[in-house]
Amino acid sequence: MIRVLHYVGRMNRGGMETFIMNLYRNIDREKIQFDFAVHGNDAGDYEKEITQLGGKFYYFPHMRKNPVEYKKAWHEFWKNNANRYKAFHMHTNSLANVIAMEEAKKANVPIRIIHSHSSMANKGRLQFLNDYLHKKHRKKLPELATDLFACSDKAAEWLFGGMQVGNINVVKINNGVDTESFKFDEAKRKELRNVLNLEGKKVIGHVGTFIPVKNHGFLIDVVEKAYRSDRDIRCILVGNGSLLEEIKEKVHQKELDDIVLFLGVCGNVNELLSAMDIFAMPSLYEGLPVSLVEVQANGLPAVVSDTITTDVKFQSNLHYIPLSSSCDEWAEEIIKIINNNERADDCKCVSEHGFDIKDTVKKYENIILSRR
Repeated sequence: MIRVLHYVGRMNRGGMETFIMNLYRNIDREKIQFDFAVHGNDAGDYEKEITQLGGKFYYFPHMRKNPVEYKKAWHEFWKNNANRYKAFHMHTNSLANVIAMEEAKKANVPIRIIHSHSSMANKGRLQFLNDYLHKKHRKKLPELATDLFACSDKAAEWLFGGMQVGNINVVKINNGVDTESFKFDEAKRKELRNVLNLEGKKVIGHVGTFIPVKNHGFLIDVVEKAYRSDRDIRCILVGNGSLLEEIKEKVHQKELDDIVLFLGVCGNVNELLSAMDIFAMPSLYEGLPVSLVEVQANGLPAVVSDTITTDVKFQSNLHYIPLSSSCDEWAEEIIKIINNNERADDCKCVSEHGFDIKDTVKKYENIILSRR
């Protein structure tokens, strides 16, 4: 059996992590097993499932708190575990920190993958330093990595500078989903709308971590405008994150407490999509959102910002709106789409575009197993 070590922050319920879990659940675990290098002391939401599937966790300190200890931790890890792993798979949206990959190269780990999941990095303190290191380390990619993956052309352009780096061709790995589990379910729709007291309402939905890039504040402004125009409008938000309390306070200040439902982290997103009438994603940027693949497998119409790659458009009821457009324009478009009842009746388009998880797994297995 080949073991692959995946480098992540934590295994919480987010787009990148959901993709990894989709891959993990469907891969032939008699041939390939996943383990996880996480940062901090919390493995994340998927800890129990990963352990049940045979995965193991390794805990590393945060680099910014103590770069010297961080580098030492990775050096010691690969010194003791290099022979255990055939592949090291680094999931990231920035090349500012490549210490783990540098140590993997020194330890001669045969397959070293850097995987781009976003079309931009999160902005933070000392951003000028991050930008400098990102550009500096990009030049080292041909010697650091054996393989480069990206979820979209935009993601490849951001992290690697294009679809080819030196003699390495960037491989596009589709964010595949289990299309069957996301099919529209009328029975579940009725059941959940009854439980959530949404019968007869027009439901705007969103699934995403409460972080700046997801633009929840703007979404609440849009929901308010839509509700002022149509009192049947309701909104359900799925997820958790650092900005959750701030967004809840904004909803309270706008007196929308009975209009916007916060459902937290949910394990039944596939069912909740059936309860929605439209999906809204005004993100500042994305790589290729897994959630939009799931939405289209469900047939649910969606409005998304024009910052999101068109690589993810499979259905005609996925609508792009300029991020620069006003809340009124977003609200008007949402109400029009809901009233037109644009839900699609099948999920074949997702499979036809190569985004069924079975196809993604086959491609991944071929890459890992071909290096024996």
